Amino acid sequence: MLRYSQYFISLKQIYRTILILVVFICFSSCSNNHDSPKVSFYYWKTEFKLSKVEREVIKNNHVETLYIRYFDIGLKDNTPIPIAPIHFIQKPEIQIVPVVYIKNEVLVSSVNVQKLSLDIIKLIQNISNYHKLTYKEIQLDCDWTLESKFNYFKLINLCKKLSNKTISSTIRLHQVKFSSRTGIPNVDKGVLMYYNMGKISADTLNSIYERDIAIRYIKKLSQYPLELNIALPIYSWGIHIRNNRVIGLINKIKKKSFISDTNFTLIQHNILLTKTSILKSGFFFKKGDRIKIESVSTIDIEKMIGDLSDHVKTPPKEIIFFDLDDNNVDEYNYGPVFQKMCNTF
Repeated sequence: MLRYSQYFISLKQIYRTILILVVFICFSSCSNNHDSPKVSFYYWKTEFKLSKVEREVIKNNHVETLYIRYFDIGLKDNTPIPIAPIHFIQKPEIQIVPVVYIKNEVLVSSVNVQKLSLDIIKLIQNISNYHKLTYKEIQLDCDWTLESKFNYFKLINLCKKLSNKTISSTIRLHQVKFSSRTGIPNVDKGVLMYYNMGKISADTLNSIYERDIAIRYIKKLSQYPLELNIALPIYSWGIHIRNNRVIGLINKIKKKSFISDTNFTLIQHNILLTKTSILKSGFFFKKGDRIKIESVSTIDIEKMIGDLSDHVKTPPKEIIFFDLDDNNVDEYNYGPVFQKMCNTF
């Protein structure tokens, strides 16, 4: 017959077992949660000098990393050359990642990939050493195609060996959807560029972000094998249209500066008509010209994050906004708005 003390001990053991199970279930549930992605920015200028506004944005959104465009690689006389290397007027006070944009034309040419990789790594080192900057990662930015895939992937492997750094690569939407053809670069991680989804045209579609187009491309995102962070747009531009044809692109445009100008009139929510021929912002606008303003609102970004969170395999560790500039962040305010958007992922 079970004694009272033994009965008490049995109850105690059952209680402890139940408690352990409850704690385990709670821990398992919590472990399914994830930290919000960190806020980072691209810095895409030829001189590094943060304005007061840009410093406020970094501080208010707890930004730890800037992805800084160091230089482009283009072709001159069929020879790869660096274009507009960055000059640091100020020294960054946070972690940086050098970014090198490589035009696709370079990699479809008869390029010496071994020499190109050596030149890229050497120039990154020279710029960094001159300004006494340190870095742990290099990002290569290239919209590679089937024709340039072999050279680009070879370049990545060589840069990894030469630099002994983490190597990341930008990934476009079509490279996710058609990954069986475009291939998977041998990088430590990728950054999905979730913008520039359509052609720059005179129609009403937004070439920076068009949700219907985007959703067609992210259905296979959960199957993509690379760890992916996300790059989202905060820039705007104006498409200069004459006789229903695109004749130019105006970067860093502010819609309100045109709306407040009596030489222009708003004929649709994002299209202005030139009432009289005028020179403005360094561009000549002829009477009858149209300017289509393309931009991305906070609501658009929230939709992007919602759609991406439904399709990614694992949540990103970073959301990198393109790009840090007074003209761009002015549309969103200088508070922790970017952090708040990331918290919804």
